[in-house]
Amino acid sequence: NVQVHQGWEATALKQDNHGCDMVLNRVIRQDGKFLLGEEQQSVRARYVIGADGANSFVRQSLGIEWQDLGFQEDWLVVDLQPKPGVPLDVPDIGQWCNPERPTTMVPGGPGYRRWEFMRLPHEAIEDLQDTDKVWSLLSRWVTPDTATLVRHAVYQFRSRIASNWHSGRVMLAGDAAHVMPPFMGQGMCSGIRDAWNLSWRLDLLMRGLADETLLDGYTLERKPQIRAVIEASMAMGKVVCVSDPVEAAERDAAYLSGNVAPLPPFPGLTDGLLPKAGPLRGTLGVHGSIEIGGKVSRYDDVIGRGFHLLVSGELDPLVLLSSEQSRFISDYDLKVVRLAQTADSSKGIYRDVSGKYLRFMAEAGLEALIVRPDYYCYGGVAALSALPKLIDTLRDQLQSSGQQTRTNNDTKTCHA
Repeated sequence: NVQVHQGWEATALKQDNHGCDMVLNRVIRQDGKFLLGEEQQSVRARYVIGADGANSFVRQSLGIEWQDLGFQEDWLVVDLQPKPGVPLDVPDIGQWCNPERPTTMVPGGPGYRRWEFMRLPHEAIEDLQDTDKVWSLLSRWVTPDTATLVRHAVYQFRSRIASNWHSGRVMLAGDAAHVMPPFMGQGMCSGIRDAWNLSWRLDLLMRGLADETLLDGYTLERKPQIRAVIEASMAMGKVVCVSDPVEAAERDAAYLSGNVAPLPPFPGLTDGLLPKAGPLRGTLGVHGSIEIGGKVSRYDDVIGRGFHLLVSGELDPLVLLSSEQSRFISDYDLKVVRLAQTADSSKGIYRDVSGKYLRFMAEAGLEALIVRPDYYCYGGVAALSALPKLIDTLRDQLQSSGQQTRTNNDTKTCHA
């Protein structure tokens, strides 16, 4: 259901009560530069997602401002390819906190390597753009005889969050919504979390099971979490980006003596589509393998997307539900997954191969757990007798607006 239009750039965006209109201009190459051509096309879409980078045209069109959290450092990023048969004596992944030149070494994809060098206070950006300078920085690991320079550029590492990620029928995702220092490796990961959080909401909207108010939870859920991730990345950056030898020595002594507090746990969800309270509320679920009928597979490959109801033990929870609750489970395709230590295909019971799921629930004192389509836990109950109330809470949250959508859904196609 996806059409890809390469070589076009969005140049205008408007929205109304029923959809969005975008104007696209063909990009042409002239004298070695990419320019906007005169050829245009218009696209009508029910929703628009601006996943168009830190300089997002979509964000600027909406007039959404950045919130700057205060981190700013220039780093030279270098990609190279070792020549055939040349082994490199470098760590697979390394963060070298050398005050003479803080340096990062990471894989750059199959057959490629990446180095990142911090610009020192006395250096101009232009100094780092010079090819001879690049090779001098690489010289302790590689030379022009052992590797080919693919590209190099100076990037400014920033810490920014868009003030809002949702305006009407337009949403922001990825670097368009947030940028962070790379020291936690969470930039692309955070963009993927945006996509997971947004996709199930849009899925319910497109199926007429909710209305646009469901999108309000997108910013509520993602923004606090991403702020915590950015702050952790900034904390790591402040450890790495030290060019003063005395300050670096003090840092090293603190770490070697064990007098540095660990980073806080990775943040879960604190707001949005969640019950008011309860065990595992907003916690990221676990992932493992399950077995039925003698076949072991990854959980997500077998069960798929959507809301999941995990049940510990052999009792069928559906017998406890009213007809209205059962209809809700059917309408919203809430998958019931019964887990035990032994599989029984005749009863639809899966074996928890690694024991992760049963242990996760037992440690929280739960017999049943509802997991959202993005695999964050909605909430759980200590006894199955309390499950109907939890089902009602989820149904009320999802259907408080969805009823109107099912009767007034005036468009059924989405162009992306």
